[in-house]
Amino acid sequence: MQAVGTLVFRKRQRTFTDEVPGLTLDEGRPPQIQRSRRGIGLGTYVAATLWAYWMESTWEFYALAVVIGLVQGGVQSLSRSLFARITPAARAGEFFGFYNMLGKFAAVLGPLLMGSAALATGSSRAAVLVIVALFVAGGILLYFVDEREGARLAGET
Repeated sequence: MQAVGTLVFRKRQRTFTDEVPGLTLDEGRPPQIQRSRRGIGLGTYVAATLWAYWMESTWEFYALAVVIGLVQGGVQSLSRSLFARITPAARAGEFFGFYNMLGKFAAVLGPLLMGSAALATGSSRAAVLVIVALFVAGGILLYFVDEREGARLAGET
């Protein structure tokens, strides 16, 4: 806890359950449940991106923004917490610096891929499908991450 004046704040890690109303999964569940949380987040992104492909009206844009807003923070939190569990404590600064650099790289690569696809196809709708491909590729890679083994190896160093 951290005292600030007369107020006391408890530091608490936000989880996916904080971001998705009605989802009552808690920490300490088996890895299959934790994996399913990540799957829910990625699945929501894929579904939202496919929805964006067929979007035709303004209300759909706002509804899509709400859907993304419901999962964005939780997915980012899950990503960071998974990365922290498989990162050696002694090298956390180095690892998270690399993690942050990859985020900056993605901010360049995504628009570059979308722009290239839009230029090649002549359609910005088709360019949105590039994002689906990136989510699917990331999901496949994430499926093969052995979280227990990563945590074990992180604890050894």
